Amino acid sequence: MMKHRGQSLIEVIIALAILVGSAAALTQLVDVGRRHAERAVEVTDAQSICRNVMNEVLAGVRPWEEVRRQPVDPFTPWDCSIEIRPTDLVDLFSVTVTVTEPAGPGSNPLAMDEVDNSSRQYRLVRWVRRPIQDSAEFNESNFENNADGRFDVP
Repeated sequence: MMKHRGQSLIEVIIALAILVGSAAALTQLVDVGRRHAERAVEVTDAQSICRNVMNEVLAGVRPWEEVRRQPVDPFTPWDCSIEIRPTDLVDLFSVTVTVTEPAGPGSNPLAMDEVDNSSRQYRLVRWVRRPIQDSAEFNESNFENNADGRFDVP
C-alpha cells in the first residue's frame, strides 16, 4: 500500500481556484462598501448645508425671498434654491430649501443616482411663521407690558 504524502496537483489547483474566487468576491464587497460610504458622506454634507441655509433664512441672515439655483458659498460646489409658499393657515408658510450638487466635468455619470443622472439633491421643508422683516414692524409699541414686567407680542 502506498501512503499519501503531500497534495496532488488537482487539490492544489482546486484550492487556488477557491482562493481566487473568494478574493474576487471580497474585492467586489469592498468596492460596494466604499461607494456606499462616499454616498453617505455626500448625503450628510447635503443635509448639513440644507439645514444651515434653512437656519440662515429663519434667522434673517438670508433674505426672506425665493431663490433659484444660486451657489451656497464660493467654497462648496452646492447650489441652493429657496421656495416660500403660503399655506391655508394664517401667517404660516412652507419654506423649502433644496441643495443640489451639479454634475461637473470631472464627475462620473455612472456614479450618479439612477433617478436623476444630472445632479444630486437634498430637500428640507419646514412650516414656519413669517419672521418680522422690517424694523418699523418691530418696535416697542408692538409689545404689551404685563403686571409682572414681562412683555408679550400681541
